[in-house]
Amino acid sequence: MRLTLCLTVKDEAALLPEFLARARGLWDELVAVDTGSTDGTVGLLEAAGAHVLHRPWTGDFSAARNPALEAATGDWVLVLDPDEQVSEGFVREVRALLARADVGAATVRMHNPRPGGQLHVADLLRLFRRHPSIRFRHPIHEDVTESVMARLSETGQAVVALRSPVVHLGYARAHAATREKKARDVAILDRALSGDPDDLYLHFKRLEQARFWGDAALWRRAAGEAKAAVGRAPARLRPHFQGELAVMVAEGLHPGAPADALSELNVLAGVLDRPSAAVSCRRGEWLERLGRLDEARAAFHAALACRTKESHEQFAGVRPRMGLVRLGLARGDVAAARAVLEEVLREAPLDREACLAAASLEGLAGAAAVESWARGRAADSPEGQARLHAASEWALLSCAPQLAVSCLRALAGEPPRGAQGLQLAQALLAAGEVEPARSLARELMAALPEAGLTVLLCDLALGESSELELALEPAEAEAALRQAARLLRTAALPEVKRSLAGAVPALAETFPWLARELGTGP
Repeated sequence: MRLTLCLTVKDEAALLPEFLARARGLWDELVAVDTGSTDGTVGLLEAAGAHVLHRPWTGDFSAARNPALEAATGDWVLVLDPDEQVSEGFVREVRALLARADVGAATVRMHNPRPGGQLHVADLLRLFRRHPSIRFRHPIHEDVTESVMARLSETGQAVVALRSPVVHLGYARAHAATREKKARDVAILDRALSGDPDDLYLHFKRLEQARFWGDAALWRRAAGEAKAAVGRAPARLRPHFQGELAVMVAEGLHPGAPADALSELNVLAGVLDRPSAAVSCRRGEWLERLGRLDEARAAFHAALACRTKESHEQFAGVRPRMGLVRLGLARGDVAAARAVLEEVLREAPLDREACLAAASLEGLAGAAAVESWARGRAADSPEGQARLHAASEWALLSCAPQLAVSCLRALAGEPPRGAQGLQLAQALLAAGEVEPARSLARELMAALPEAGLTVLLCDLALGESSELELALEPAEAEAALRQAARLLRTAALPEVKRSLAGAVPALAETFPWLARELGTGP
């Protein structure tokens, strides 16, 4: 069995050498579509033995991907991007799968690092047997699921899930680049929907954009338009996204109002053609917030009952189990909560909520127990980093800033950088190490303009004036300052709060809410 690896590229010379090195032994044929590179991308690919096709960029990702599928000659096709890093384990797992006659496709487990050390995991259909009927659809968030599943229904072959992760760096790039990515992606989706306003997959992807970026205005608009489209064309709902679409519509139309969102979700769920783990899981979470705990427990069990080999692992496994953990703790049954939590951690040892719950249970014995748990895995391993991050979160929530500093030093690198570097600066401030906190925050400002707000707080704590010019929109600046102030409210030592309380009134005209967020005023 021969494997064709298909790429779509433009100016990827910085990422390609590592990508190609990691993918050694993975492919038998490499086909790349270049959409206008001006750096050394094409030369690097040709030197690696790739067949490079040249196509102009038209604002349509499917139009850029499909020429590679048409040119492929392998028995199998794997679709990746240069910012997706594979491992030796992934290479071995893929090569072993190719000979299985009962399998026709596989999902790839994509690890998406997010700001602040968070990790989003998604299983994406990227590996399949080559066939001329299989092509990408949609101009953005392009997808082959429908054509692959149609082909598998003809052959009787199965879809399996690869377990070795691929790390996607696309949402971990610089601040300005990610802002441009949002504007580009939303514009493409808006343009595509103007041509086909009833394409529910595109509505789903626009809702995902709104959720990812936390854009409340976009989310409300996208939710309203998606709900109208469902009313017009319910037959265009598909199993792999219909439940999540219903959840995001309800949440977008009724943010912060679980009772109203629950009512909306129940109406939308009546349109779906099958039970949905996403719907049951979110229904359980909203019932939990409303204090209807027995109903919430039933909803979480309903989500678990939806689990099949094709279902979304988070909604049909990890998230409802974590709901059961919370319910167990709410009724004081720590032993039952621990038992379910251990199941979650065996399945998803990097899950943020599960790791924080584990740290919190260790915290019943004190900060030393949390630190011992956090350092029970190698600091440079994914599980070790997940534990350190959870321990730092627990420490900041529990007013143990010295432990947070210790954990974040291990996470933020040397010199400290990124979102974890900024968290370290804020933890240093909370621990009373104001000068080191200010110095670190100043170093981070070039890459993270929001670090300037931590500099401002350090200046306040020292009783000094600030003169800062930050490349932030007013709303971004306010959000960053509120976030830092809330962290200090829970984590800062009393002497730090006292020093801030004396200086905050000077900013009352500009930030009238700051004293309240810091917990130093009404």
